[in-house]
Amino acid sequence: LDFWHGLNDMKHKLLRVVDENSFTEDSLRVLRAMQFSARFGFKLEEKSCKLCQNISLDDLPKERIFREFEKMFMGTYLHYGLYYLSALGIEQQLFASHMKKNTFIALGRVLQKSQKNFVKKLRPYYFLFICKTFLSIDIEEILDILGAPKGYYKKVVSPSIPKEITASFIANISLKEGIIE
Repeated sequence: LDFWHGLNDMKHKLLRVVDENSFTEDSLRVLRAMQFSARFGFKLEEKSCKLCQNISLDDLPKERIFREFEKMFMGTYLHYGLYYLSALGIEQQLFASHMKKNTFIALGRVLQKSQKNFVKKLRPYYFLFICKTFLSIDIEEILDILGAPKGYYKKVVSPSIPKEITASFIANISLKEGIIE
């Protein structure tokens, strides 16, 4: 039995709120909508998107927020996660920031294009590493707000990359990180 036509929604890769009252009881569902879209390539139905925009995330502890973001970072459709980060108002609520349209488009393209080169072991870091050059908010501040583990600071907040990459620069990084990374 499929009372809410879930099979059809799955076929069309669509996320839809079934019960508005129970959905709004758990604000973590807003973040889950973002990370499901990034992981599975699902789009959020317009009515559900509007419902999510009106749910406050103030009641969520950093650990829960970070877990949902980390799942998003592992996603194959990072540009979808980026879109819903903005469209659901998550970016505004958590970071008091809003990305300009041209920045969003450029960042989305880079995320989409770069994914074929991602190393699985380092996948959780790419989203943040790529985003840091496009965002107006400092990446360390984002990591603080999300309550990210120290490993994220080490991987994402790296020394500045010089215009000319020299052998000594690469050797120095490889000593800190390991040559493969």
